Amino acid sequence: KSLIILQQSVFYSPNAYRGHARTYLKDLEKIRPRAILDIIKSGEDMAVKEEVKMPTQSLCSQCGYISSSELCKACIMLDGLNRGRPELSIGKNCKRKKILK
Repeated sequence: KSLIILQQSVFYSPNAYRGHARTYLKDLEKIRPRAILDIIKSGEDMAVKEEVKMPTQSLCSQCGYISSSELCKACIMLDGLNRGRPELSIGKNCKRKKILK
């Protein structure tokens, strides 16, 4: 069976950046055919330094959902909204911990 594919632009995203990036890459490829391969190679060559601390995966202490911190963002937002402090969901953890205590 043949699969019918409809290609049409999405009316609510005329300025979607992936379209601009796609056009830019196609223009680069016209100038230099290896451009896409070079971009892929440079992405593969990137490495994370040893001293950089990567986040560890844990569980939210309130809802049990996967999170890289003690509380997930959803619980932080709900807690901030319930306390009348919606700004709690924005910013650094150290400021949030001081306010929550």
